[in-house]
Amino acid sequence: MSREQKIHAEQTPRVPLSPIKPPGEVTPQEKADIASLLANGDSGLALEQAKRIHKRCRTAASEALLLEAYLARIPALANRGLENETNALIQLVSERYPAARERLRTVTALFASAGDGIHDLLRPLNDEMLAPERRMAILKSIRCRVSDLSAISECSALPDGHPLRIAAAALVRALEAVTTSPMADAELALPEISRQSPLAPWKMLVRAVAAFYRREDSLCEKYLAAIEPDSVAARLVPGLQTLLGQHQTLSPAALTLVNQVGGTLEELRSGLEKLDKLLNRRDQSESCRQIRSVVAECQTSCPDLLERLKQHISIRCMRAGLKRERVSQALGGWGSLKNAYFWKLLARAYEQSKQTPDSTLLTCYVWEEFRRHAVHEGWFPEKGPEAATLYLHIADLILHLHPDDARNARWMFAARFPGLASYYEGQPAEIRALMLPNKVDLSVIDPDNVFARACEADPCSENFQRWFDWTKQQAPRLSDTVAERWFARIPEDVKPLLHLMSSAEKRGAFQTAFDYMQRAEMIDGVSPEVRKARFRLLLSMATRHLQKKKTKLAWPELNQLAALPQTQQGDRRAYVAALNWVGCMILGREEEAEKERSDVFAVLNNEIATRLVLRGAASACKFQGQLPDLSQDSKEPVTAAVGRACALGEDVGVPIGIPAKLSAAILRELTANHGTIELQALYALGEAALHQETHKLAYAASAAGLAGSPAGHARFLFLRARALPYWEDLRQDACLGAASELARRQRDHGLLDKIGNWRDEELGPLGPVASDVSMSTEEVDRILQQEKAKAAFPASNPNTDGATHVDEDRSCNCPACLKFAEEAPEEFVEFVNTYGPETVTQALAELVDEEIKHRKKKQQKRDVGF
Repeated sequence: MSREQKIHAEQTPRVPLSPIKPPGEVTPQEKADIASLLANGDSGLALEQAKRIHKRCRTAASEALLLEAYLARIPALANRGLENETNALIQLVSERYPAARERLRTVTALFASAGDGIHDLLRPLNDEMLAPERRMAILKSIRCRVSDLSAISECSALPDGHPLRIAAAALVRALEAVTTSPMADAELALPEISRQSPLAPWKMLVRAVAAFYRREDSLCEKYLAAIEPDSVAARLVPGLQTLLGQHQTLSPAALTLVNQVGGTLEELRSGLEKLDKLLNRRDQSESCRQIRSVVAECQTSCPDLLERLKQHISIRCMRAGLKRERVSQALGGWGSLKNAYFWKLLARAYEQSKQTPDSTLLTCYVWEEFRRHAVHEGWFPEKGPEAATLYLHIADLILHLHPDDARNARWMFAARFPGLASYYEGQPAEIRALMLPNKVDLSVIDPDNVFARACEADPCSENFQRWFDWTKQQAPRLSDTVAERWFARIPEDVKPLLHLMSSAEKRGAFQTAFDYMQRAEMIDGVSPEVRKARFRLLLSMATRHLQKKKTKLAWPELNQLAALPQTQQGDRRAYVAALNWVGCMILGREEEAEKERSDVFAVLNNEIATRLVLRGAASACKFQGQLPDLSQDSKEPVTAAVGRACALGEDVGVPIGIPAKLSAAILRELTANHGTIELQALYALGEAALHQETHKLAYAASAAGLAGSPAGHARFLFLRARALPYWEDLRQDACLGAASELARRQRDHGLLDKIGNWRDEELGPLGPVASDVSMSTEEVDRILQQEKAKAAFPASNPNTDGATHVDEDRSCNCPACLKFAEEAPEEFVEFVNTYGPETVTQALAELVDEEIKHRKKKQQKRDVGF
């Protein structure tokens, strides 16, 4: 340097050097942008941004972000078939970032080869000594890279019971199910997949899809937000968000998926809404034009739904009353496909319409058509629970009809129904092959046949029970046949045997009943019903043989009776001894007979009761020999003794009558003292009095029972109601209602059945109805107190003491009638205005006269004064 240059350099002011800037930090927004790009599959742009960020920051965080972008870019290039570029990028990352070589091997294993890539990735998980860092890297790769769940579930590198394979298999099933049919909440639980599982994002995706199809948008968004952005499942999030109405930038693959699911159905939806309004107005011409429009739109936007849409439109037009020919032309010439789905829609449409006998039977016929097509198309097998359930549904529809209406309607339907052949016009050959002749098959709408088909399809106890219950109510003559078929198909079920045993016993076939009972004992020997049956049948068989004086056959049965545990209950031993007494008397063995008589007295410990039981057994066995005298030879109370004998007779099923010689004494004792007899004996005494039509004695027994323990109030109110004379209909109604209410509270179903049966048999068309309505506690207590206070039998009919105020034309201006006219229901007033007062008066008069005749006829049978 010359001297001048040195001087110039010294005189030139020095510019200070700028300080070195510290490395920058990666912002949260930058991390989010990179993650979003990777989630959307744009790994190239994500890598470019990561490079710029790392060039600026040069920190461990920016390096980690760059490695994530590289590790996403490598499989993206491999998936596009760019093998050279992929290998070059792997080598570059391996040389620049040696610490990432382990993760790099894990990523490259995913696309190494179709058969071995997933195996190489998952095989290290079998090593229990695998380093935690390596395990976490593999699990992260599964979460962020693996999109083929079936490859994991079928990967032989892991054992069959490995949690990862089980979780992947469950997800494969769930994804298929959630995109084909609705899923229950229990099915969406997926307990095989924990929160820490690398497949947890898929679990959230399954739930989001289920919520989407249930139109629970807020819940769907909640599940989508729970999916990790860097997971493979997150690639489907933008598509679902678009389907929810949110604007998203979609990749071509995501856009295709959205279109397939229904993202472009807005125009079709609006067209269907317009069609629905036109159908509501029943505008036939405009509706047909709109049908053509929506069919064309569906053909363009979602052709997969076209056939189902045509079927729904055809059913909707049928309900709107449009002509089938015009609708078929609008749908494309031949209408919709008449497969199983169509018949199901048609049957449901008929069910939702106004039901008449004809329409109900038509619905049943269409359900049968659906069953045949569904079996042909493989919806369910011809025999199985599904077919049985359908048959039972058809039976339920038929049973909604009144039995008389159903019987007549079936024949009328068969005469008028044109068949279903018109529905098969223009259909494919495979559907026309299922068409039946126009002749109506009555078995399809016959409940007995339908129940039989249900039991044939699925022979279980529940189905046979429904068939059996129907025969008991509507066709008792078929009950034995159903029970026999039930037992033949399910030999281990005791219920049909019990019915067959009872049926044989009722018609006097005691040996047959006994054989059924022995079979039932082999199946369920501890059943109380079976054990009671053995005692009852042996008793009946022994009685039958004694009636025919076949004592040699009766003795073994009586010995078996004596050995039964059931015979030791209550006073039954006394009745068995009484039958032995009858047998000895038939053979003329007076000494042995006296011994048996002593055994009866030893049990009952009362001479009057002993004589009554002996006479009752003799009467049951039709013994005409010398009987014990019933004259009262002592002043001891007789009510308890007679009541005990009547209770024993009721227990063994042999009515023991109350002698007229003792009736007056019993009535005096009941009137004088109410607390000297047990409730069971007292009730049996009242029942025996009713059986003999001695209503004053039955009334006195009810008074004694109502004065006793509250536990018997229900039964004694029922006894009181039957003992009342016919003119006490209001009291009878009140007693029946209170008895029913108390029986319901005590869950005494046997008494409720007795009350219902008696009302059906004894009361006329205007009988009391209070027993059908629940009563409050206050009402029941009030009726109880009123009946307790009326201990005396009603002496006379108050309606015959004075003249009636109703004249010949059944009109009256008395205060009572005027008040009734003012308070008459609006329906009654409308009825009178419609048909005229003369017609209504005549109809009511005939109804009242019929009721009075019924009650007078019933009263004539009563011996009010003994």
